[in-house]
Amino acid sequence: MKLTIIGSASGMPVGKRSCSAYWLENGKDVLLLDCGDGTASAIVRANLDPMRIGAIAISHSHSDHYAGFPLLIQMLHISKRKKPLKIFVSQRIIRFLKYTLEMSYMWSERIGFDLLWQPIKNNERYDFDSFSIIPHENSHLLGYKEDLFRHPLCDLKSYSFEVMCDGIRGVYSADIGALSDIDVLLAKKAQWLLLEGMHFSLEEFEKWLASKSVEKMIITHIPPEREGKDFKNAIIAEDGMSIDIFP
Repeated sequence: MKLTIIGSASGMPVGKRSCSAYWLENGKDVLLLDCGDGTASAIVRANLDPMRIGAIAISHSHSDHYAGFPLLIQMLHISKRKKPLKIFVSQRIIRFLKYTLEMSYMWSERIGFDLLWQPIKNNERYDFDSFSIIPHENSHLLGYKEDLFRHPLCDLKSYSFEVMCDGIRGVYSADIGALSDIDVLLAKKAQWLLLEGMHFSLEEFEKWLASKSVEKMIITHIPPEREGKDFKNAIIAEDGMSIDIFP
């Protein structure tokens, strides 16, 4: 299995990084984790074939995790894709993304392929070809809770993903509220952890990591002020980087 970093930036755009998007491939099967701003262009720059994507899992509705979705669909439409595309995302975001595609003229009868919407729920397993994912709610969006009554379209759902493939187990943290959000996912060994590098201190990270059993630790979602910082015993993600993952 191979992980390719499509976009490794935080929510603040920077010149050398696109926003969150990660390409997992196992033979002919490809799963895209998140689809932030710039994803379509970044896939082209990485010399990857977007037609190979079989499924997309979107963690939450901050724009740096979903805003590349409409243009990716447009690119697949222009490329005359025929194969269905599966989308794993929360029910409320499904409604939002459908509306976004409608307003972008990517109508269901026009795009040329089926979007298979799969609403996800906490701790439930979903299968796609050789991949299985289990979404786990985290606390990333809970700070918005007191104002939610003013903004009823939002649902505060933010997920980390447990990903299994051919005996390999990995975790994608997406954005978290605290490192403890993913403790339960690391209670057993993981071959890889793709961890956002923004919402905790470097000191917290070093102490937390000491008790974890992870073979490959990859830090992504890098804010400008953390460029060049030392996350000990970790790979620092760069756009276009490919990492082989073995059981």
